[in-house]
Amino acid sequence: MKVLLIEDEINNTQWLKKLLLEADPHIEILAALETVEDSIGYLEHEHNADLIFVDIKLSDGLCFEIFEQVKVNLPIIFVTAYDEYVINALQYNCIDYLLKPVELEKLKSALTKFRETENYFMHRNFRAFFDQLKSGSPKKLVVKRGFEFQTVSYSDIAFFFVEQKIVFCVDVTGKKYTTEWANLADVYTLIDKNQFFRANRKYIISAEFVKSFKHIDFGKTLVEMQVRTPEEIVISQENSQVFRNWIRNIH
Repeated sequence: MKVLLIEDEINNTQWLKKLLLEADPHIEILAALETVEDSIGYLEHEHNADLIFVDIKLSDGLCFEIFEQVKVNLPIIFVTAYDEYVINALQYNCIDYLLKPVELEKLKSALTKFRETENYFMHRNFRAFFDQLKSGSPKKLVVKRGFEFQTVSYSDIAFFFVEQKIVFCVDVTGKKYTTEWANLADVYTLIDKNQFFRANRKYIISAEFVKSFKHIDFGKTLVEMQVRTPEEIVISQENSQVFRNWIRNIH
């Protein structure tokens, strides 16, 4: 396994190297980078690593700047002293989120997650697996719940929604999952239009889980789902007739 380290404190780098070799003596550490700038320069030319360990706060900025500048198709384990960046980390190829000081057993657990994920994907291109599913799988969607990857049947998804620039889906039981979609527009271009409807800029709803709907002020439509939603779903006047035609044709 080839590993890239991104950490600006030399003591933490040495400690992580020591733990990694204790966890797996066959690990090869390709490089230990210290800054956002150096990491961008490295990753623009080198993609030989299997796995990246990265600290979130670096001397010249947050590590997320790296992945906004360079497309990285590699799984990432975040190592940090801060717990408030979990949601941010989930927007990238996050396998695990380890808090400092890193413990050997938690590191081993993170490496196990990586190996299980790698075997599941059967391909080193981490992101490509999701891209393939987005474009070619009408039945299953790969999602995250916490740091674990799962699959959810599209038929069990009640709705998609956006919160803090992250696309989530909620299933028939009310469980909320993080998806790999960048935005709802991307979701809607690839899902089954007979099953799902773009209600507004924040929600895509499934016909199977529409409980009721009614007219409200100014020609808008209020939709109630069988599964509880974080807020009311209101369809604009312009789209209300389209929705009513759609739901009647579905049922």
